Amino acid sequence: MVRMIDHIRRVLGYKFPPLGRRLGPIVASMICRGKFRSELFPAIFVDMDMGDPIQRLTYWQGNRYEAPINEGD
Repeated sequence: MVRMIDHIRRVLGYKFPPLGRRLGPIVASMICRGKFRSELFPAIFVDMDMGDPIQRLTYWQGNRYEAPINEGD
């Protein structure tokens, strides 16, 4: 099931569209179990732990990241 959802995610541009109040929790519950390897962005593969809320949001929304900062400022 996770592989199918991961494939759909790639087809949709590496993020899920808003799925609404009913469908969103159903799809989220399917992916929020355990660990798996995913193509997070094109050609970037990572081992995902869906128990970690940051990893789950990054996987789900596709565009969440921390922008680099300049430590010299």
